[in-house]
Amino acid sequence: MISSLILALATLTTGQSHETNNPLYARLRDEGVQISPGKAISLTPPLLSAGADATAAKAAIGELVKPSYSFQQFSRKSAVAPQILHVELLDGEAPARRVDVYFIAYGSLDELAQGDVPSRLLHAEEPNEDVGGQGSALDEAALAARGIELPPKDERREEFAHGSFTLLKKVEIEGTVRSAWSRAGKSLVAALELDPRFARDADFPNRWRALERDAAGRLEPTGDWQPYGGVGGYVQLTELSEPPGALLAEWHLVFSEPHGWFDGANLLGSKLPAIVQDRVRATRRELAQTPSAR
Repeated sequence: MISSLILALATLTTGQSHETNNPLYARLRDEGVQISPGKAISLTPPLLSAGADATAAKAAIGELVKPSYSFQQFSRKSAVAPQILHVELLDGEAPARRVDVYFIAYGSLDELAQGDVPSRLLHAEEPNEDVGGQGSALDEAALAARGIELPPKDERREEFAHGSFTLLKKVEIEGTVRSAWSRAGKSLVAALELDPRFARDADFPNRWRALERDAAGRLEPTGDWQPYGGVGGYVQLTELSEPPGALLAEWHLVFSEPHGWFDGANLLGSKLPAIVQDRVRATRRELAQTPSAR
């Protein structure tokens, strides 16, 4: 959904924190994800801090994966190595899910920080019949018309993109996502948010509508577009001292799930493990494309 982006991450002072380098990340961690007026849901804090030493990192990962896996099993260099998935359904007037994923991938953090892989990192995917879509970055003119000004390209660590996708062949979602990147110590963070400034935008709105198959098997809308909001989270990659080349990947996301999507049924909950597994495998393959990881 987000196009390639030339990052200046390698020039950042690695002693600074992500909260300093990445205002979007800092706000989401501090305020949570706004699901509805007056209601925000907090994001899970990262397992590893930017300054975690080797002993502390291994101990934290070991505690996370037990009793299901040993550290050696969890850190196996394979596209099909284990991952840890935690999903929490937060019901109420504004239903939402909190999703946390942890896995080990292999690649070079330094090379990622200097190339366009961080952009692809948020959207690495394999063919999946339950989720599919496309999108593209908004240009400077479109952003300026909405009072949004980006830094010069050589200083830019932020991007806006608009796209649409279908979910479980039941829902079509369209929206504009803001993403921002930062490097601190041995970690790289990409924060993202469905930008509320585009809630009712004439050209790039945030909205959803129900889908249904017609007699010929084609997916067709069955109702009007409905406003949509309440999506935010971050991806963090942390370089580990061992095994060589290992990165702990953490995905922390909160998103609203209107009752109208599936009439209150837990369809998405039953499908999430397979969707996440596909994305984890795709991300591992994406990270493995850095030259030093081959």
